[in-house]
Amino acid sequence: MPVVHPIAELSPTRKLENTLYHACGNALFYAGESLNEDDIETLKKAGVKRVYELSEGESVAGFRDTRLYRVLAVNELKLGAVLNRESLTESDELFSPANTKVTPEMLKDLNSRGIKALRFKREPKELRIEQYRSLQEYLNSKRAKWRFQRMLRDAAPDHVFTLPFGRTGDGMSDSTFNAVIDGLTERIPPFVEEKPLFREFAGDIEPGTLRDEPVKQGFLNLRQSCLERIGQMYETARGDEDLDLDTAVAIARDLARAWCCDSALFSLFPLIPTQPSDKTDNTPAPDESGIAAHEHILKIAVWATLLAANRDFSGPQVIETVTAALVHDLGMLKVDKKILEKKDELSKADIANIQRHPVFTLEMLRKADNLPAIVPFLIFQVHEREDGSGYPLRLDGSRIHIMSKVIAVADAYSELTSGRTLVGAGLRPAPTTPHAAMRELIDAGKNKKLDEELVQLFAITAGLFPIGSWVSLSAGDTARVLGNTSDDLMRPVVSVLLDADNNPVERKPLDLSTDPGIEISKAVTVDAFTGEPFAGF
Repeated sequence: MPVVHPIAELSPTRKLENTLYHACGNALFYAGESLNEDDIETLKKAGVKRVYELSEGESVAGFRDTRLYRVLAVNELKLGAVLNRESLTESDELFSPANTKVTPEMLKDLNSRGIKALRFKREPKELRIEQYRSLQEYLNSKRAKWRFQRMLRDAAPDHVFTLPFGRTGDGMSDSTFNAVIDGLTERIPPFVEEKPLFREFAGDIEPGTLRDEPVKQGFLNLRQSCLERIGQMYETARGDEDLDLDTAVAIARDLARAWCCDSALFSLFPLIPTQPSDKTDNTPAPDESGIAAHEHILKIAVWATLLAANRDFSGPQVIETVTAALVHDLGMLKVDKKILEKKDELSKADIANIQRHPVFTLEMLRKADNLPAIVPFLIFQVHEREDGSGYPLRLDGSRIHIMSKVIAVADAYSELTSGRTLVGAGLRPAPTTPHAAMRELIDAGKNKKLDEELVQLFAITAGLFPIGSWVSLSAGDTARVLGNTSDDLMRPVVSVLLDADNNPVERKPLDLSTDPGIEISKAVTVDAFTGEPFAGF
């Protein structure tokens, strides 16, 4: 049960330990924020009588559910009474329309189906929705002070990274595990828009701005740190040791901070090739297939961060999505390595084995410490598809969580930009350029394999010619894409680095949206700057 705080008993505090919620179930003040006299006075003027704080172990989804619905036990129904609102079963199925009279037949039907209670959606007036909305302008103004620069400090705003869903502590409960396995995914916690939006913390850096070398080196160091921690996490899982998902959450936080610092440099993470280590000792060389797998996971996490932020997720929702992205393929460790390394067509048995890996992942996470409650639902849906052709439950788009759809787009794009792509019952070469991969991703959206709206948003955000990709210009020069300043995705800002004879030239930024005399001829690959991951930036 939530803890109720009457407004009259609230006192100012420099830093809230827990988030305070409105009666409608939405957050008012986040953990880590201050609560001052003006805040309390504003609540009083708006007519707010009380605020709520979640008790230990209570999930935000569960709290909101109790606010949105009134529950009435079947044994409390009285014959002849009129149910003035439509009623739902415990599994959210419509049971009766509004203004239905309770009859003996209805009670018999409820008892025969084992339904113990009915749910009635509360009216907006009862939830005081208008009151909450009237507070939004004040709350948004208050949070405008939390600019992205503060996120670069060691003490970043806590509320941005607080996981709002309950943690199980001892790992995934039997009820959660069974709910997912039984296919009750329509009962997943609903996605509720939260404020502040994570993209409000992004720093606006104009495409073409020259970055300092220490900034570039900091991004390289972070990328390497993320890869190392992903490797350690997956090695722990490979050894059947109990997982601690604090590592995944920490990586997700670091990626979120990096995106807020410089989204363009952040977008280059997937394009940076891992440099071979200078080994002078006799220790075994690192497993190249393992490194490739870790890079694949990092790519998914990077693009999931990018898409979730621009899809208007809140900070906590971005962290949850990226945490799920980092661990959703853990079950691949249980798939026979010989299958994954096959260079020819996969058999139906091979495909079936691979498609079992979401179940393997759930089993591996059962004893994981600090598991956000929504993660198992998300990982189980990443490989489902809009048209119902995915796996493991063949859910259609209406039953797939929006956070899972975000990871699915990121996962598909990572596959398309890797060496091979799984298609049907076999493997085929993936596109050779990010532009070609983006075109295939857009086709996947049009063909209802992925959420078309999210794919379009990803194309707009990352660019039809993705940031960091190389293009040949109509003048014969070769340039690197720096970003977009207009809605015309065919005319981004680029940095010319090679002349028509492929000779290096001094960096020359061009905004093609304002220079109609130059256009992109085609996407190309360039090897001349292999050792300079941030060339042009």
